[in-house]
Amino acid sequence: ALAEALKELKAALRWGPMLPTTHTNLGLAHLLSKEFTEALDAFDEALRLDARHVPALYNRASALKAMGRTKACLAALEATLAVSPGFGPAVESRKSVLKQLGQG
Repeated sequence: ALAEALKELKAALRWGPMLPTTHTNLGLAHLLSKEFTEALDAFDEALRLDARHVPALYNRASALKAMGRTKACLAALEATLAVSPGFGPAVESRKSVLKQLGQG
């Protein structure tokens, strides 16, 4: 199903989406496929369309963490929380990353 989702989302991009959702969903499919660079690219594209899109911001942090880029992940979580301070998953992820960095 994941391979089919990737195929359909890539096809949807040919329509030139004006909203970040298609890119965010593609990024999530790449993330689940462990294609972290592609996921990061898709989230960045989503954020070019809407720099305050919380799902893209948060999932971007997840991609960075999966890539082992812990400090960049923390910065991405901070950006997520700047837009949505009460976003529970980002709050919890931030705590976890700070602990991993020995700051929590």
